[in-house]
Amino acid sequence: MKAQRDEFLEILLNKAKKDSSIVLLSADMGAPAIDLWKSELPKQYFPVGISEQNAINVAAGLSRGGKKVFIYFMGVWVHRCFEQIRYSCAIGENPITILGNGVGLGYAPAGPAHEPNEDVAVMRTLHSIQIYSASSSKQIGGIVEECLKSNKTNYVRLERKIHKSAELAHDNLPQNSFEDFYYFDSSKKDDETVIISYGQVIRRIFDLKIDYREEFKDISILELSKLWPIDFDKIELKLKDVQNVLMIEEQSKSGSIAEAIALRFLERGISKKFQTVHLPSHYIFQNGNQDELLDEFGYDAMTFLEKIKLLRKVTKI
Repeated sequence: MKAQRDEFLEILLNKAKKDSSIVLLSADMGAPAIDLWKSELPKQYFPVGISEQNAINVAAGLSRGGKKVFIYFMGVWVHRCFEQIRYSCAIGENPITILGNGVGLGYAPAGPAHEPNEDVAVMRTLHSIQIYSASSSKQIGGIVEECLKSNKTNYVRLERKIHKSAELAHDNLPQNSFEDFYYFDSSKKDDETVIISYGQVIRRIFDLKIDYREEFKDISILELSKLWPIDFDKIELKLKDVQNVLMIEEQSKSGSIAEAIALRFLERGISKKFQTVHLPSHYIFQNGNQDELLDEFGYDAMTFLEKIKLLRKVTKI
């Protein structure tokens, strides 16, 4: 299995070999797939050094010149480049794709400077932007296709680590598939509880369904692959017979997808019981790798199970 970064860049490389308008910019980042671009398509690859803000402006110019531009850097640098993304990309609706690697706590224990635990909140404030997040390699090829045909700015969140359980959970999906939502294990119309999630953290939920079969027998999983904009009509249809919703995100709560969904429920007068699991609303200085920190912040089996129990007691929103 390949890292999402290498899967994406290798698929894109093969398409770029047949389409000279596809170009890649990399801001001081190395990867096996980057080495392939350097050797096989040097005229379509531009190393821009430690200059992420300038890279966005260069990408906007190339896009205006008819190029299909992809930029690769750490996910956390979307914060550094927010002004350039807003003015050079989103306002002009330039169809460039920003590849943000190592989202959530992927770069732990490097500290808060490398942990974009609010990148979704930041990027979804921009108009004319689309946000994608894959939890397995099966979805990467489809997201590449979505970006290539897009006429808007795209932000693709790439997970740094490979998780076998997420890959195995997608065995039933065709290779390079894409769909806004995946609804797993929905065996009956009136599922009591649905867990909504996305990205690498969803593999913990898949693991729980195996380890706690009895507790999870009436629980389905709604996986988001396109985070923004959300098709609220579609999500309402998928959840119309569901009573309980647990939203799990490897993000801080402020500006999260959970907030957007809960607000839309209220606006439409939809009554659901709603609980969430999020990263803390502060910068994370604790030492530890990604899994150790997730356990510390409530992404463990017991917390998930307690949240599900609580859903059966809280008042509907």
